[in-house]
Amino acid sequence: MQHLMSALQRHGLGAGPYCFWLFCAALILFWPLEKRERWPLRAGLCAAGFILLGWLLPPSRWSGSFGANVLWYALAWLLISLQCRVICRISWTEAFFCGINAVLTEHIGSSVQILLAVHLNHDGAVNLNSYSMLAYVIVYVVVWLLLGRRLNQGRAHFKVKWLSVATITVAGLAVTIVLSMLLKSNIDPELLFTLADRHTLALLETGQLYAICFCVSILTLEYVQQRELIADEKLAASHELWTVRQKQYEMSRETIEAINRKCHDMKHQVAALMARDGDSDAKRRYGEEIERLIEVYDLQVNTKNEALNTILLEKGLYCSTHGIRWNCAVDDTALEFIEDMDLYVLLGNALDNAVEAVRQVEDRRNRIIQLQISRKDRFACIRLENSFQGELQWPGSPPATT
Repeated sequence: MQHLMSALQRHGLGAGPYCFWLFCAALILFWPLEKRERWPLRAGLCAAGFILLGWLLPPSRWSGSFGANVLWYALAWLLISLQCRVICRISWTEAFFCGINAVLTEHIGSSVQILLAVHLNHDGAVNLNSYSMLAYVIVYVVVWLLLGRRLNQGRAHFKVKWLSVATITVAGLAVTIVLSMLLKSNIDPELLFTLADRHTLALLETGQLYAICFCVSILTLEYVQQRELIADEKLAASHELWTVRQKQYEMSRETIEAINRKCHDMKHQVAALMARDGDSDAKRRYGEEIERLIEVYDLQVNTKNEALNTILLEKGLYCSTHGIRWNCAVDDTALEFIEDMDLYVLLGNALDNAVEAVRQVEDRRNRIIQLQISRKDRFACIRLENSFQGELQWPGSPPATT
């Protein structure tokens, strides 16, 4: 009995169209990734060579050999993965990940094509070519909208692991190639195209539905895994930033406490020095200058929140020594619900941005930062204002950031 795979190839599912649609599936998956130089030329050459190879060496040459067919489709997956790496700046793991996803996507399109051919023909003859474009375009548009543009979460690379990719690849190739061919090899191709045997058609439909469900499940699993890996990476980065900020906070607190103690001692020492050996204008001016310098470092902010005291004193000290007018009015009771380190990171980032903007103002008289923290009803309100150089751009709301 002739294998159904040969019949499908004769009726429009040959290696040439298979390679074309497989490359299109890879295209919608690697489109958001970082590309290499002259990637359109690379993509064009890869697509042309891949499709030409499918026409010159179709699997129909080995239609009687199950092993040869499996080897051909495995080779197709390997080649499409290689092309993904040639076109994009990605690792081999990412390339294999993209390749197996392309195989799964193409297989969904192929199965939908067969189902459309069976259900939409009622005259007893099925022409698969009539539904090739319809099936693949619908499937690929859906895959692009739900998966392709969202799989990497706007990043230039996939977040994948070798073990996960290897497991998905083995399972995907086993089902889409081996099990599918085993099912089709026991069906008379003539019965398929004449719709003469309902049992055969039901078996064929069951196989296609199973393949679609499996491929969709794997793609969904990969999407969920991608989101989890990216979320874990962001969490690790946030934890690292939090750790750095915590160390910075401890160092700043210890340094500021030491400065405050020294300033307090120096004020008394200067007062004692000024009381000795009479009085003179020069000595008085000298003492006032020393007191003024000490006042720069004696900016203790007295609130009940130690983290708030540290960050405000740290930024106030920086502003005083860099000619920035620093004004703050703080109601620390409005921030009692925030953890010390969270508050330190929050205000630290905001004030760092304000300082960066103010430093670009050429006129030192216009370098101003104002911070107001207050309670309004049940809300904590943090209002931070700073001068800046240039003009605000309002393409929408909020204004464009620099």
